Amino acid sequence: MKFGETICPNADCGCQGRLATEVAEVKTLSGLLPICACCKKIRDDRGYWNRIESYIMQRSNASFSHGYCPACAIKSLEAAGVPVSDELRKKAYQDLQSDLNSA
Repeated sequence: MKFGETICPNADCGCQGRLATEVAEVKTLSGLLPICACCKKIRDDRGYWNRIESYIMQRSNASFSHGYCPACAIKSLEAAGVPVSDELRKKAYQDLQSDLNSA
């Protein structure tokens, strides 16, 4: 079977039109993304650096919500002089171990 080939035996059912519409709406990211090792901005095809959220939102149907990972939460709390719970430190350690095991 080739891409775009009719797969429904009933040509009058309209499913091919719906399929074509759905295929047109699909956006995927693939290939190698040049990303800054420090700030995590991504360089686009024109050579401009974009926030990762902006780059992905412009090229997919993804959206973002923001929060703090445990390690960044600890940094922010310590910088503000706020005590850090043992539970948060444990979670940050678990995340670090997970990162090391997946590398």
